[in-house]
Amino acid sequence: MKNFKKIISLFLSIFLMISLTACSTVKPQESVKGFLDAYKKGELDKAATYLVNGQEGIDEMTEDEEEEYVKKMQDIIKDISYTIKEEKISKEDKNKATVKIEIEFNDVGSKLLKIMPEYMTYAIQLGMENKSDDEMNKELSDKLLSLLSTDIEKVTRTIDIELSKKDDKWLMENNDELNNALTGNIIAISEIFNK
Repeated sequence: MKNFKKIISLFLSIFLMISLTACSTVKPQESVKGFLDAYKKGELDKAATYLVNGQEGIDEMTEDEEEEYVKKMQDIIKDISYTIKEEKISKEDKNKATVKIEIEFNDVGSKLLKIMPEYMTYAIQLGMENKSDDEMNKELSDKLLSLLSTDIEKVTRTIDIELSKKDDKWLMENNDELNNALTGNIIAISEIFNK
C-alpha cells in the first residue's frame, strides 16, 4: 500500500509538472502582442526583449536620444492598431513560427511626399533670411510639424511576422514590412529618395 501511494504521488507530481510547463509556454502571438503594445507605449527597452537582436540599435542610443525618438514618433505610433489573424508553428521545426497580423497606421510617408514641395519652398525662402541655424532649424521643424498635423490617411497592411523560439521564449525576427508600418511608411518613402 505504501508503494502504491508513492507511485500515485510520483505520478501526480509528474503530471502537475507537465501541466504547469505546458501552461507557462508563451505562444508566438503573445510575443508579437507584447512587442507591439510596448512599442505603442514608447517602451523601447521592453519591446526589444521580444526581438531576436533586440538591443541592437537601442543600446547605441543614449537615454536622451531614446526619449527624443519616442517623442518624435509618438504622433505616428499612438494611432497604430492591430489584429492578430493567425498563428502557425512550423511542423518541420517546432522552434519556428509565423504570426499574421493586420496593422493599421498613419501614412506619414505619403503625407511627406505631398507636402514636400510646399516645405522646400518655405525652406528656400527661410534660407534667404538672415537667421541663425538654430532659428532656422526651429522654424523648419515647426513648419514640418504643422504641415504633417492635418489630413494624414490611415493605411492597413497584412504582415507575416517570423519568430524563433530561444530559451522557451518566442522572439521576433527582423521584419522590414513591420518596421515600415511602425514608422508610418517613412522607411518606404526614404528608399525612393535613396535610389
